[in-house]
Formats: sequence, structure tokens, C-alpha cells
Amino acid sequence: MLPDQITLAVDVLDNNTLVNKVFDRIEDPVGRSIYYGVTDQHTQVSRNILGFYRTLPKRSGTRLGTMKSSFKFTRDMAVLNALGATVVEPDIIEVNFSTPVGASVASVLAQREHAAALLINALLMNKLNFNLEV
Repeated sequence: MLPDQITLAVDVLDNNTLVNKVFDRIEDPVGRSIYYGVTDQHTQVSRNILGFYRTLPKRSGTRLGTMKSSFKFTRDMAVLNALGATVVEPDIIEVNFSTPVGASVASVLAQREHAAALLINALLMNKLNFNLEV
């Protein structure tokens, strides 16, 4: 089981200065754990949520199955609507993993490193996120 409190060192301003972001577990139903932000406080009108999810593998014939896991950040932010009024909307980032049973730790780590390199590539991510270039 994951710890009751998670601290992430985040380079919020992309200036090589890390800031600790703390999340406390608030629920853990079967197959998931949900954390609320402590550092950037979660409230009912301003969500700051980190969720972890899993689906256990199912064997099929000789195939051992696939371990599915994911995490999701949900953070509310103020944006302007079509009329120019400020409204609160969710900003969501979700990362999914589908790992075959029996995969080595090294191969999965290499995949995660590729994903991390992509996520911190500001040029590509800005084109994808803001220009919807694919």
C-alpha cells in the first residue's frame, strides 16, 4: 500500500528550484487511493487531487495478463469563459500504464524515463497542449 502522505518535489516555475508539494490520503476504496493536496490546499470549491488506480491482471490461456495502473492529477483553475467571466475549470493530467506480467523492472523504468522526458519537453508539450498539434 502507498504511504498515507506523499511529498513530490516539483519544479513549479521550470527554473530548477524544487518546491515540496504534499498530499494526504483521504480514501482508499478497493483498487484506488485518493489524496488531497495539503501544500496547495484542496477545498470543495477548488480541487487539488492526486489519485492512484489499479486493475489486477487476468490470465488468459498461456498469457499471464497485463497489470494496469494509472495516476491522475486534478487541479481546479480560474479561466475566462466565452463571455469574459472568470469560471473555475478542472485541469487534468492522467498517466496510464499497461505492463505485461513478467516485465522486468529495468524495461518498465526505461519506459517511464521516456515518458518523463516527453512530459518535461516544453516545446513539444506546448504544441500538443495549447495548439493541439499531433
